Amino acid sequence: MSPYYPLPDSVTPNPLSPVVSPANGLADVFLVLDGPGVERIPKIFPPVKVEWKGYDCEVSQGNRRGRFGLVRSGDDVEFVATDANFHSARARGADFFTLMLSTINRPVKRVLNQAGMVEITSGTWFYWAQARLWVSPHEGCAITDAEGNFTLPNVPPGQYTLSAIRANWNITGLEGDPEFPVPVRAKFAPPVVLKQTITVGKEPGETIRFEMNSDLFIKPGN
Repeated sequence: MSPYYPLPDSVTPNPLSPVVSPANGLADVFLVLDGPGVERIPKIFPPVKVEWKGYDCEVSQGNRRGRFGLVRSGDDVEFVATDANFHSARARGADFFTLMLSTINRPVKRVLNQAGMVEITSGTWFYWAQARLWVSPHEGCAITDAEGNFTLPNVPPGQYTLSAIRANWNITGLEGDPEFPVPVRAKFAPPVVLKQTITVGKEPGETIRFEMNSDLFIKPGN
């Protein structure tokens, strides 16, 4: 644990570990459409806030709380620290920046323009504080709920590619600080991506099913 953590012998769960329902539904999978009709899907994404508190971070979007969120490219995301710890938000992946959150309850906003997965981590030693944002140029995206279900409303009829993208929970390495013999950053294996070609008709309600098993998430080289 970080030397700044008050209980150095504490253990925290893997932040990206899979959440599987009793019916084997996998939560927190990004679903992303690609096709000629996606630009006509009405805007549905609520604003996203990433809150740093209690030595960890949480994504809130509408009624959803967790570590995952959807952002329309060109929209801003609010980052805020709500405790007295020294926090910073570090982004890698589709975007690259670090924001210092030096004042309690004073939000810092950042516009996200680059499409793809943005890995949000701590820049101040809380390496288990992890979140993932999917930035999209359109609203044809969703996240599976606790039961592994998703809905993509208002999709115009046509043929599309639908991708299911799940952040990988396997840690491939820990980075240390030369001044302290403890980890300060965790690296995770690349996300798992599955694709299907689907045809959307005029009547709503078609069911699409993806299957992911743990073998897909094995560390590279294992």
